[in-house]
Amino acid sequence: MKTGIQLITEERQRQISEQGWTSHHDDCHIHGELRLAGQFYAMRGINAASEMPSGWPWQKKWWKPSDDEIHNLTKAGALFLAESDRFMRAGRDGAAATVAIYADKAAKEIDQLNEVEFQTDPLRKTPIHLLQCSKQRCGHVLLKTEQDKIPSRLWANATVSVCPKCGNESFYTLTAQGRCRTTKDRDLPLEINAEDIAPSPRMGLKMRRRLFAAKNRALGIPSKSSLQPDRP
Repeated sequence: MKTGIQLITEERQRQISEQGWTSHHDDCHIHGELRLAGQFYAMRGINAASEMPSGWPWQKKWWKPSDDEIHNLTKAGALFLAESDRFMRAGRDGAAATVAIYADKAAKEIDQLNEVEFQTDPLRKTPIHLLQCSKQRCGHVLLKTEQDKIPSRLWANATVSVCPKCGNESFYTLTAQGRCRTTKDRDLPLEINAEDIAPSPRMGLKMRRRLFAAKNRALGIPSKSSLQPDRP
């Protein structure tokens, strides 16, 4: 079962890749429409028969609540992330962090509805070594087992590990939150459980996508969400 933030992040990615609601499109909503729409979808008790609320920022045809509360919260969270990313592009980090809190709250409500009990989840035993390519133009997030092996240029009969995307030989080790490990983490084991990967909603969309893609590969979960909400 996917976590709330996983569903929300995947829905946000789907809106961009399939619906075409790009950053350029979102930047046109300068009056808080994305946040406001998210708040309406996050209201308790709404369903497919609910009337369009007063103050809905777009045309009536874009008011599409569902009978599934998780579906509505996923829409809400994706809208909050879109608004947070818009603020970040505008250099308003404080406002971005504030709106991201709404996305985090929606994710927690989804988890509660799904009765996600990580402590008793028997699948929570997938140790991985999470890496990120150090090449700035690449930044690929991968499992240690996904590294390519090529012959060493310095030593006979030896191989070196490289990034499968760009061939770079240097990597950062990441924590479950997507941070690069520092000296403060030296007493922690290098391996983490794949199920523990949980980047903050405040993290950039591209890095969130990379982390969840690596998590999905480790757990054998399809990368695309089956939810199909829509927005203008």
